[in-house]
Amino acid sequence: MQTSFYDAHGRAYAYTEDGVHIYTFSGVPVAYIYNGTLYTFSGDYISELHEGLIRDEHGNVVLFADESTNRIPKPTKHAGKRSGLRLMRPPKLHRNICTVSLRRTYAWSRKTPEAIFEANSTNSALSRMAYR
Repeated sequence: MQTSFYDAHGRAYAYTEDGVHIYTFSGVPVAYIYNGTLYTFSGDYISELHEGLIRDEHGNVVLFADESTNRIPKPTKHAGKRSGLRLMRPPKLHRNICTVSLRRTYAWSRKTPEAIFEANSTNSALSRMAYR
């Protein structure tokens, strides 16, 4: 079953079909989930996935999933349109574990999904072109 992730404006940014690998709607792989934690494919820590919410390093919400909690005011969702092709996933490298506990808020982050997912992504140029 597909789970979509939306930003503060309700725009669909990414999705997962298997509950592990996260792709933008243009098919670019940007992250994967391991034990409730999101990592880039190069192994860099991104965030936690908790209650259907993906947060920035300050604990503010960047993306919400279809099944997220109702603690945050959600905008109207706009459906994402998937391209027919998905890029091949890069290999998963050694994970850099985050040792600091993330403070969780229910405020929207000022950061965009691109800033969170693509800072260390090997496919960042393709991802930036895909999300408009």
